[in-house]
Amino acid sequence: MKTLKNTRQMVNKGLLLLMLCFAFLGCKKYFDPPDVFEEQTIVNVKRKKVLLIGLDGITGADLKAIAPPKIQEILTKSKYSYDGWTDMPVSDAGSWKNIMTGVSIGTHGVADSSFDASSTVIGGEHDARAVYPTFIERLQGSGKIRYSAAITTWQKLSQKLFIYSDFPIVVANDALVKDSTLKKIAEPNMDLVIANFNGANKVGLTAGFDANVPEYKNAVSQLDTYIGELLAGIKARPTYAKEDWLVVITSTHGGDGKSFTSGSKRTRNIFTIYHQPNFVGKELPAQPVVDGVTTSSKNVLASLSAGNSTAYGLGTTGDFTIQFKVNLKAVPSGSSHATILSKINAAYGNATGWEFMYEASTKYFRVILGSGSSATLKFLVGTQVTDLNKWYSLALRVHTEGGKRYAQLFQDGKPIKEPTDITGFAMGTGSDLVIGTISSSLGTCTQNVNQLAIYNTAISPQAIQDFVCQEQIPNTDPYFNNLIGYWPGNDAQGNILKNYAPNVTGKDLTITATSGANFAWAPLAAWTCTSGKLYLTHNSDISQQIYYWFGVNIEAKWVTNGKVWLSDFESEFIK
Repeated sequence: MKTLKNTRQMVNKGLLLLMLCFAFLGCKKYFDPPDVFEEQTIVNVKRKKVLLIGLDGITGADLKAIAPPKIQEILTKSKYSYDGWTDMPVSDAGSWKNIMTGVSIGTHGVADSSFDASSTVIGGEHDARAVYPTFIERLQGSGKIRYSAAITTWQKLSQKLFIYSDFPIVVANDALVKDSTLKKIAEPNMDLVIANFNGANKVGLTAGFDANVPEYKNAVSQLDTYIGELLAGIKARPTYAKEDWLVVITSTHGGDGKSFTSGSKRTRNIFTIYHQPNFVGKELPAQPVVDGVTTSSKNVLASLSAGNSTAYGLGTTGDFTIQFKVNLKAVPSGSSHATILSKINAAYGNATGWEFMYEASTKYFRVILGSGSSATLKFLVGTQVTDLNKWYSLALRVHTEGGKRYAQLFQDGKPIKEPTDITGFAMGTGSDLVIGTISSSLGTCTQNVNQLAIYNTAISPQAIQDFVCQEQIPNTDPYFNNLIGYWPGNDAQGNILKNYAPNVTGKDLTITATSGANFAWAPLAAWTCTSGKLYLTHNSDISQQIYYWFGVNIEAKWVTNGKVWLSDFESEFIK
């Protein structure tokens, strides 16, 4: 039986195979073309890597004057600036916090070697000890890097900011920083290396921060030699041809005399170099910089009490000029309007005083003059639609002519419409002088106001035109002695906008923040009459370029201050 069963199984299998064969033979035949082996395009994406070299205490102007050879050599393949900035107050810790977090000192508040946030730097009721992660942490979280190392001679820096790297290393001197950095560069899976050199800073503090000081020049030249060795170390990697290195070289701050804490331009002047072999060498045209505080909503204001600001009321007689720069960050919508600068008891209705406003329905600037009756309000309305994040110059000129008193609005140096007759119009003096949105305003603005100047005369239309391009009002200005109030608004620290008008005391504006609001000083791209794109290179934008290089999206909640601009040159290095 077993044999018979096996025989049947074999017959059945044979029949099945035979049927399959007939099925295939009975199918319609189609042309079977010969095999074509297409050439495959293999895309080799080079692995991104970064070397960041931070040099403490080298002024951009001095580096340009010294022109050390290794740095000069790489400039032909670099985007660079000798006109960068760090924040006030100047400190090693604050500058490194800027670099590592992308946040300005006015926000993070670190202004001394304790690395603790200072309430004198951060204003308002907001928690000054907010956490701002370093770019090392964010890159690790993104998965874009494998290993990182950070080398310095300053243990506190390592403990506070470099500790988040895989290899935070503290050594005794700059020569050992160079040696340790070379070792880490040589490691196969190292994607981010940070090296901090402090030698020039030490020499500057003892001999002077100046290219003409031999000791300082020699210290810079020694660091240049180290940089040359580090660049050679990158090229010596066996995998260098498969890698895409961005080398960032920057100073943390400059110096003036034998100090770097005075706040002078020399102490804040830094250089920054972004080097990559495919870059076309270019010195970036510098964007003028001004420090500023943003007044926002109705919670952050700069003001001077009515009793101390009577001289700034327009009253009933006399000539005046009020002019300033303004950069709008946020504006009301619909039919709401918002005050920007005022000395008035109410934004609308039976108002007495004067105010500059943003008119939401038209997007125009306007001035309202009030004498205590809503029926007699004087409106001086602009004719130009305004944009956000752009500086404008506004002026109100009050002059007498032929026994009559006139008021006229100017925007960007140009008169708006014909002068308005305000003869006998009593505008009073009894209100606070305020930068920002006063409580009676229906809408709110967020803005930067800078270079606020009030004169006890009607300056010429040409002087108003000249103001448009001025960085500040010089003491050689023909109307300088007519200034009764001059608040440049670029004090860069604290809660005071100092009044720099000649022979004026006790007229400083005080910045206040209420309802849990916060204010912070930050460098701003200033107005300029120079054409073409300009670059504001600041040490808080270094992290942004590094995020961009590694392909990490910058999220708004990170509250970073810098902006990505390397993307302007993508055609040079994205092949």
